[in-house]
Amino acid sequence: MALPPALRAKARSLNKGLKPLSAPPLTPRLSERPRAIAVIGRPSPKSRISPWLSSIAARWTGGPLELHLIGSSAEQLPPLSELRLPANVSLKAHGYVEGEEALLSILRRCRLSFYPGAIGLSLMEATRAGLPSLIAAPPAPHMPEVEAF
Repeated sequence: MALPPALRAKARSLNKGLKPLSAPPLTPRLSERPRAIAVIGRPSPKSRISPWLSSIAARWTGGPLELHLIGSSAEQLPPLSELRLPANVSLKAHGYVEGEEALLSILRRCRLSFYPGAIGLSLMEATRAGLPSLIAAPPAPHMPEVEAF
């Protein structure tokens, strides 16, 4: 399938992909889900997950919020006691999630996907699950998958 002319000028390469889902995910409407954010990635300088969590801990003043970290285990994160998350923010570190159905079962509980650093394959996983995505980092450090955005 060819890209539309407006995208051809922007696209350089996209060398990764995901197999099509065997069946479309049966998911509740976004507005019916809890206020939850999926972050797919490991804590690293590229992902900026740890600084983002510290920022949430220091600045969150909104209502209840669930943070689902996929690919990040509790052992990889700063000690939760050091984060001092507000009482209405819950953090669920799922660690490495293997298999399409296991990943989709987590993403179905979220309203959006967020990546605080240089996005890569995480963007495609969230898009495949039907989640809107927010990307925080400037465009320069992103991986080629950002062209799908």
